[in-house]
Amino acid sequence: MAAVKIREISNLDGTNYIFWSKRMRDHLISLGFDVWASVFYGYAMPKTAPSILEAKKSYENNFTALKAILGGLEFSEFVKVMNYYTSKEVWDKLQGVYKGASKVQQAKLQAYRAQF
Repeated sequence: MAAVKIREISNLDGTNYIFWSKRMRDHLISLGFDVWASVFYGYAMPKTAPSILEAKKSYENNFTALKAILGGLEFSEFVKVMNYYTSKEVWDKLQGVYKGASKVQQAKLQAYRAQF
């Protein structure tokens, strides 16, 4: 059933980040608060397979989010993040590439103001 929901989200192709990120965030929240929390707050990958039930659930939440995010990327975007293992790392990398750090955003805004 989750695969059907992912298809409703148009894939990130490098030109639609703002729309994609909003739709993906809402999709991840719909999968459960803990799934979105693994993206928002992060998840530390364990060195060995988790054995405690709570740790297993956190592990699963991270990979549920990671699968949804990676499934929503075109190949050209996927290769930019394919070496990351947590959903937060992927989310932050994509955000940095397309939204930029606050200093970059300010510089872009100043450049746009100068043009007009």
